[in-house]
Amino acid sequence: GISQMPIQTITDTGESYAIQKVSESVVVDEVLEAQRTLYLHPDHNPSRPVLWDTRGADVATGFNEIFSMVEGSTGLWPKMAGGRSAILVSEARHAGQARLYKKLAEAMPRELKVFTSLNDASNWLNFDQVPVSSPLASSAS
Repeated sequence: GISQMPIQTITDTGESYAIQKVSESVVVDEVLEAQRTLYLHPDHNPSRPVLWDTRGADVATGFNEIFSMVEGSTGLWPKMAGGRSAILVSEARHAGQARLYKKLAEAMPRELKVFTSLNDASNWLNFDQVPVSSPLASSAS
């Protein structure tokens, strides 16, 4: 069958947020493509919170790749203005890479925060509890 995209953009969650669910390894082009899918969508509302769920991903990402992700997204920044994005990581050791992204993306007109807990991320994004039917619920530990 068709191999699943490493990054799945889930916007029709029935909630007021979008999810970028990352599996396998994170590749710069795929991250940028996922951002374009989300932020260039005609129905996109920049104030809509976004959760990057990287818990299922292999995030052995180096400085250069993270830098390229940030640099590659700058053209989309006007479309991102005003919202919040949470980066959810599975372990504290992955949080370092996510925080590096946040540091490099300091000029992004969007609030960015790194979490190891889905509940904390949800609260910060003002999600209600993630519904059971949500694609997130199935991977929650």
